[in-house]
Amino acid sequence: MNGIKNLLALVVVTGIIISCSKNKVEGQLLSKWKLIEQLADPGDGSGVFTPVDSDKTIEFLCNDDVISNGPLCTMSTETGSVGKGKYDASAKIIVPDNCNSPEYQLAYSINDSVLILYYPCIEGCGQKFRLIEGAVRP
Repeated sequence: MNGIKNLLALVVVTGIIISCSKNKVEGQLLSKWKLIEQLADPGDGSGVFTPVDSDKTIEFLCNDDVISNGPLCTMSTETGSVGKGKYDASAKIIVPDNCNSPEYQLAYSINDSVLILYYPCIEGCGQKFRLIEGAVRP
């Protein structure tokens, strides 16, 4: 009986590894990022990214899942809650779970080791993250 359980566990792990490898080949993001700066424009276009003291992270996982140790529905530096959603690497959007609107989306851009999330604000706003784990493939 233990042999069957071990074989089943091996099959499941192999499937996950193959799925993750396939995503890497197709250019998916499999990486973890730490929040370093935030932009909240006052309404006159003069806003700039300023450093923040936060342990907030966001991670792009297999199967187009994204997870954060803080909220994804609001531009917050807080941690302690779990934010989840799905990402579309070709459209460069994240669709968080459980926001007030089913159409709520975050746009993102990646340049070198910097990820910027753009929140749907009236004035310019966003969060800048630094790559801490993994690799980014175009």
